[in-house]
Amino acid sequence: MQYQLRPQSTMPLDQLKALAGRLGISELFCKLLVNRGMSEEEMRRYLSPSLDDLMSPFEIDGMREAVTRIKQAIDRREKVLIYGDYDCDGISAISILLLALRGKADISYFIPDRNRDGYGVSISAIDMLLSQKKPDLVITVDCGITAANEVEYLKSKGVDVIVTDHHEPQDVLPNCIVVDPKIKKRGFFELCGAGVALMLVEAVFGRAETEKYLDIAAIATVADVVPLREDNRVIAHYGLKMINSRPRKGIKLLVGEDKVTSQDIMFRLAPRINAAGRLGSATKVVNLFTDDDYFLLKTLSDELSRDNALRQEMCERAVEEAKVMLRGQDFSKLGLIALYSETWEAGILGIAAARLVEEFKRPAILFSKTGDMLKGSARSIPAVNIFELFASVSDCFTSFGGHAQAAGVRSKVWKQRSAP
Repeated sequence: MQYQLRPQSTMPLDQLKALAGRLGISELFCKLLVNRGMSEEEMRRYLSPSLDDLMSPFEIDGMREAVTRIKQAIDRREKVLIYGDYDCDGISAISILLLALRGKADISYFIPDRNRDGYGVSISAIDMLLSQKKPDLVITVDCGITAANEVEYLKSKGVDVIVTDHHEPQDVLPNCIVVDPKIKKRGFFELCGAGVALMLVEAVFGRAETEKYLDIAAIATVADVVPLREDNRVIAHYGLKMINSRPRKGIKLLVGEDKVTSQDIMFRLAPRINAAGRLGSATKVVNLFTDDDYFLLKTLSDELSRDNALRQEMCERAVEEAKVMLRGQDFSKLGLIALYSETWEAGILGIAAARLVEEFKRPAILFSKTGDMLKGSARSIPAVNIFELFASVSDCFTSFGGHAQAAGVRSKVWKQRSAP
């Protein structure tokens, strides 16, 4: 693993002292920001985030077309289905769009079951939704950028599709309205899925509506480990203020009465929200953000705490089993960790892989089996873009997707060939 050192500040000491004085920070902190290449104006925005600093949502390609189609659906009272991911980011994105559209359109949502449906948009889930929900418009959140075939299938059934996502696009984009800042990478493009949903709400309904959901977007932004700078820093800053001044009942039940920090979101709130999707269905968790009934939320909070405890136990067991598999390995010759077990629960593989990356400083991908499919979850180190690595051997997988540091894959089970 190689590290690249940033050049140290060459700013004269008297200028550094003056700059620190103008900003009201210590000289050491000021030097750190200078070493990160920040101008004085960038430092001011970093230290004092403002909603006015958020980029225009129309910087994201496809946003204008998405706004036009959603307003059309509202005017016609069409059936609109939100299709999201089962993690904290996806649940948050669904909740933001659901709350914004509630009462304005015939709105419903769907979260795939990790074990039954797998990640993202699937034909089997589409068939079920067409039968039960009969949507006129499907809006994906935090997924869909790789669903070119599934979008064509929906369109063949007379259903319009808007894909909103933040994952890396592949060579073929879905042939529909696509809102993903990673395509053109204009303005700030490191938003999480809920951040993209928040931008969509602003584009349709204006900034005042957006400000109602900054708390939900902040939780997703921190939980999805996107860079906390520029727009993400603004969202996290104001979202945390909202959580601490006027928290939603479900959030308050999960985190208690103490002041909530980003660390609390990462280590207390997000794991509980994620636990439901990792071990079963995440559908009920949307109520955490969208419902006010105390007894429903208290029951949900207790369930999530129990699910999280079970998730921790299963993850710990998988990590220990992985370490046993790695005994005797010559790590000087091992560039990537790839392990498989039929006993591992697919929902905990990402967390377990992250633990192995932290300890062994190498990319790790862990596989489990469901039916005749291998499901893998990978985490990486800064020096290795795991998404690009998977793209280079994409013919080995049925599907894959993700980011530079985290990705997922699906593949048919390889059958061992007998010797000739």
